[in-house]
Amino acid sequence: MRLTSPFIALLGLLPLAQALPSSSPFVGVDMILKRYGIASRSPEDYASQLPALRRSKSQPRPPTSSRLDPTPDYRARTPFDWASIALALHQEYIELDAFNYAITRFTPAEWEEWGISPNYVHLIRFFAQQEEGHSTAFSNMLGPRAPLPCEYNYPWANQTNASVPGFIDWSQKSTQLGESGTIGWIPIMDEPAPASIVQQAIVTESRQQFAFRQLEGLFPVTVWFITGLTQAMHWTILSRWITQCPKENKPLPWPIFPRLYVDNQPDAIAAGASAGGPDIAHNLTSLTYPGRVVELSWDRPGEIQGPYHQLTQTNTSGVPRFAAWFGNLNVTFTPLFERNLTSRTAKTTQPGDTIYPDVGQRVINGTAFIALVDRDVFVTPENLTLLNDHIVAGPEFYQAD
Repeated sequence: MRLTSPFIALLGLLPLAQALPSSSPFVGVDMILKRYGIASRSPEDYASQLPALRRSKSQPRPPTSSRLDPTPDYRARTPFDWASIALALHQEYIELDAFNYAITRFTPAEWEEWGISPNYVHLIRFFAQQEEGHSTAFSNMLGPRAPLPCEYNYPWANQTNASVPGFIDWSQKSTQLGESGTIGWIPIMDEPAPASIVQQAIVTESRQQFAFRQLEGLFPVTVWFITGLTQAMHWTILSRWITQCPKENKPLPWPIFPRLYVDNQPDAIAAGASAGGPDIAHNLTSLTYPGRVVELSWDRPGEIQGPYHQLTQTNTSGVPRFAAWFGNLNVTFTPLFERNLTSRTAKTTQPGDTIYPDVGQRVINGTAFIALVDRDVFVTPENLTLLNDHIVAGPEFYQAD
């Protein structure tokens, strides 16, 4: 059954709340109800008002895509596609290694102490097997020059504070990074064929992230939309966990921005523990709230970071004026205050905007991201890369829920 305009047109526009001008053609739920009636009408009566469900004497032919390729080539054939998939492969490798390492690093008693049963450990083992499949698919698309696995430095695995909850918290953040860092560039890949394989892999990342939130004791699904990041934003965070790569690896071309710190980062581990630990869902109070003062600090550019010994860099004057919040559909900006360029510290407030005016879901929920920028540039998911030239530091995780 084929839905036609105007209903499908509303769905296809995929608007950006708050950031869109008032002339946006998307009018929200309220206008849809005004046009087609309220839910108290019978399903049959409601359905009969949709143009696609009315009987037609002549059935039109279904449309075909202008990008349909009868003989698709799944190789990464352009520099942009190759470097993007190579970045995603680095993400798959680290998760493959981390999941397997955690299973061997922690004893059954240590898992059980956090409430993670052998069945849950087996789930993590299967997540590692998923990463085997993803890394194989990405390597095949990249060809003989595909990057090889590297050596890693996990913040949860050192001798002084190695812990199961530290691993779980890192994993729910890492899988969110991999998901957002890939969603941000899939739509602008040069070739749709390899993009389809990346998309098929990354949707499983969402399920992993939700499961790790459950294992941490957090509410599993807190957002309506998964935010995207650019390759440079993704690499800025991912590269700090990778210490060394084989000499055969071709260095990634993506820049690394100076590191940003959230000095009063909400404690997800404590929140999950107080809620009762691993479970399908805990209806817990949000870790944060609109208007919360967020304390930030950042490094100067020019520091060595990552396995390919890159210098952190920025294309701006180095003077941050706004915090850019990455959550749900769009990027929201809040001004900085108490900014000190000597100590490189500043404060901002957590935004309280909602995605749509007529349905109340805040723009910042779950595991979000924050960066410092010199301008509040209007960007959308399709042209998010334009923000790269304005980043002073970050992004960094922001654990809103």
